[in-house]
Amino acid sequence: QENALAWIPLISYFSTSIQLLHLRLEFAVDKTETKSEFMPQAP
Repeated sequence: QENALAWIPLISYFSTSIQLLHLRLEFAVDKTETKSEFMPQAP
């Protein structure tokens, strides 16, 4: 049972880090998309 309790903070930490990473990736994708809109597309 002690092991199960030890897993709880690890799982919560990983879930938060994954969510932050996902948000950062979405933000980066949005930035690149807006940048490509302003810059002329290379043939």
